Amino acid sequence: MFHQHRQVSLDPETLYLDEQISDGQHSEDDFLALESQTLVRAALALLDGPCQQLLTQLFYAEPRPSYTEIASMLALPEGSIGPTRARCLEKLMRILEKMGLSEM
Repeated sequence: MFHQHRQVSLDPETLYLDEQISDGQHSEDDFLALESQTLVRAALALLDGPCQQLLTQLFYAEPRPSYTEIASMLALPEGSIGPTRARCLEKLMRILEKMGLSEM
């Protein structure tokens, strides 16, 4: 069973696309990119807490923290960040596939 968490940061690129769309300056590619980003954030919210926190730090935090900083924040050994990242991305991809987003 998936647990929803709402601690996902907004992607600055998405904010830019939102502004373009609200200003009427948009293309089909903009809408597709926005839809994909929305699905990724929704899938990220369905991950377990540790994976959600790790991927949020790796891909959404600004400024982007180092592996040492992430390890300290999440109480993980620094050497486990890479393998944990790979497992979390696999989980994220499985969720995205179930959501119908298979081409990334």
